[in-house]
Amino acid sequence: MQRNLSFLGELSDEDKLLVHRLTEYIDMCSEKRVNRFTMFLNEHQRALCSKVLNAYSFEDHLFYGGYEGAVRTMCDCLHRDARRKGTNFPSEQSAFLSEDRISLRTGISWAV
Repeated sequence: MQRNLSFLGELSDEDKLLVHRLTEYIDMCSEKRVNRFTMFLNEHQRALCSKVLNAYSFEDHLFYGGYEGAVRTMCDCLHRDARRKGTNFPSEQSAFLSEDRISLRTGISWAV
Protein backbone atom coordinates (compact mmCIF):
# COMPACT_ATOMS: atom_id res chain seq x y z
CA MET A 1 0.00 0.00 0.00
CA GLN A 2 1.89 3.05 -1.27
CA ARG A 3 0.98 6.59 -0.26
CA ASN A 4 2.31 9.88 -1.51
CA LEU A 5 4.14 11.33 1.46
CA SER A 6 5.55 14.35 -0.35
CA PHE A 7 3.52 16.61 1.97
CA LEU A 8 6.10 15.78 4.66
CA GLY A 9 8.61 17.97 2.81
CA GLU A 10 12.35 17.64 3.22
CA LEU A 11 13.28 15.05 5.81
CA SER A 12 16.58 14.27 7.48
CA ASP A 13 18.09 10.86 6.84
CA GLU A 14 17.00 9.80 10.34
CA ASP A 15 13.42 10.94 9.66
CA LYS A 16 13.36 9.15 6.29
CA LEU A 17 14.40 5.93 8.04
CA LEU A 18 11.69 6.37 10.67
CA VAL A 19 9.01 6.99 8.03
CA HIS A 20 10.18 4.00 6.00
CA ARG A 21 10.17 1.74 9.07
CA LEU A 22 6.71 2.96 10.15
CA THR A 23 5.20 2.39 6.70
CA GLU A 24 6.63 -1.14 6.76
CA TYR A 25 5.03 -1.69 10.18
CA ILE A 26 1.67 -0.43 8.89
CA ASP A 27 1.87 -2.84 5.95
CA MET A 28 2.84 -5.75 8.24
CA CYS A 29 -0.06 -5.04 10.59
CA SER A 30 -2.52 -4.74 7.72
CA GLU A 31 -1.34 -7.59 5.50
CA LYS A 32 0.41 -10.10 7.76
CA ARG A 33 -1.63 -9.54 10.92
CA VAL A 34 1.35 -8.94 13.19
CA ASN A 35 1.88 -6.25 15.82
CA ARG A 36 4.82 -3.85 15.59
CA PHE A 37 6.31 -1.27 17.93
CA THR A 38 8.69 1.61 17.26
CA MET A 39 11.60 2.65 19.41
CA PHE A 40 10.93 5.42 21.92
CA LEU A 41 10.16 8.60 20.00
CA ASN A 42 10.80 12.23 20.87
CA GLU A 43 8.10 14.85 20.28
CA HIS A 44 9.26 15.63 16.72
CA GLN A 45 9.33 11.95 15.76
CA ARG A 46 5.91 11.38 17.32
CA ALA A 47 4.43 14.27 15.29
CA LEU A 48 5.99 12.84 12.13
CA CYS A 49 4.55 9.39 12.88
CA SER A 50 1.12 10.92 13.50
CA LYS A 51 1.17 12.54 10.05
CA VAL A 52 2.12 9.25 8.39
CA LEU A 53 -0.50 7.27 10.33
CA ASN A 54 -3.17 9.80 9.33
CA ALA A 55 -2.08 9.63 5.67
CA TYR A 56 -2.51 5.85 5.79
CA SER A 57 -5.77 6.14 7.76
CA PHE A 58 -4.25 3.64 10.19
CA GLU A 59 -6.35 3.85 13.35
CA ASP A 60 -5.12 0.79 15.26
CA HIS A 61 -2.24 2.50 17.02
CA LEU A 62 -1.40 4.08 20.33
CA PHE A 63 1.42 6.29 21.55
CA TYR A 64 2.47 4.85 24.89
CA GLY A 65 5.32 5.79 27.20
CA GLY A 66 4.66 3.65 30.25
CA TYR A 67 2.76 6.29 32.21
CA GLU A 68 0.22 9.05 31.61
CA GLY A 69 1.76 12.18 30.10
CA ALA A 70 5.08 10.61 29.04
CA VAL A 71 7.05 12.85 26.66
CA ARG A 72 8.97 10.02 25.01
CA THR A 73 6.60 7.37 23.71
CA MET A 74 6.55 4.29 21.53
CA CYS A 75 4.12 3.97 18.66
CA ASP A 76 2.33 0.66 19.10
CA CYS A 77 0.70 -0.59 15.89
CA LEU A 78 -1.75 -3.49 16.12
CA HIS A 79 -3.44 -5.52 13.46
CA ARG A 80 -7.22 -5.09 13.55
CA ASP A 81 -8.00 -8.52 15.01
CA ALA A 82 -5.84 -7.91 18.08
CA ARG A 83 -8.33 -5.38 19.43
CA ARG A 84 -11.29 -7.65 18.64
CA LYS A 85 -9.71 -10.54 20.55
CA GLY A 86 -9.70 -8.46 23.72
CA THR A 87 -5.96 -7.84 23.97
CA ASN A 88 -5.30 -5.70 27.01
CA PHE A 89 -3.65 -3.00 24.92
CA PRO A 90 -1.03 -1.71 25.54
CA SER A 91 -0.10 -3.48 28.78
CA GLU A 92 0.12 -6.94 27.18
CA GLN A 93 1.77 -5.60 24.06
CA SER A 94 4.51 -3.17 24.99
CA ALA A 95 6.59 -2.15 28.00
CA PHE A 96 5.90 -3.63 31.41
CA LEU A 97 6.98 -1.64 34.44
CA SER A 98 7.67 -2.74 37.98
CA GLU A 99 9.16 -0.97 40.98
CA ASP A 100 12.77 -1.95 40.37
CA ARG A 101 12.94 -3.31 36.81
CA ILE A 102 11.82 -2.37 33.35
CA SER A 103 11.11 -5.40 31.20
CA LEU A 104 10.38 -5.00 27.51
CA ARG A 105 8.32 -7.46 25.48
CA THR A 106 11.58 -8.90 24.16
CA GLY A 107 12.32 -10.24 27.64
CA ILE A 108 15.37 -8.00 28.09
CA SER A 109 15.43 -6.37 31.52
CA TRP A 110 17.30 -3.43 32.95
CA ALA A 111 17.59 -2.44 36.60
CA VAL A 112 16.48 1.13 37.30
